[in-house]
Amino acid sequence: MELSIRTGTDVGRAIGELRRASGLTQTELAGLVGLDAKYISKIESGRTVTLLEHELRILRRLGASITIEMPDPSVPDPSVPDPSVADPRAADPRVPHSNVARPVVPDGD
Repeated sequence: MELSIRTGTDVGRAIGELRRASGLTQTELAGLVGLDAKYISKIESGRTVTLLEHELRILRRLGASITIEMPDPSVPDPSVPDPSVADPRAADPRVPHSNVARPVVPDGD
């Protein structure tokens, strides 16, 4: 499915549809992207789109059209990590500055 994007509200609506199709709550999505769930709600309802509205208006005046291709929820996206599979970097001491949490191992004192 494709959605035509003409306004910032359209972008918010698309985000909400994609979130629901992914089976995520606003709180879960907020945690994944580092935002507050209330802000996700504002985005989905189109209440935080002023700058985006200007950018979309400019693009329309320049003759551009924007569409969002909605993924088929039955086909896994290979670019999205499967949360049920452990990240092999988690226990790799050679990755010192990884953003992956490592288990705490007691000293044996």
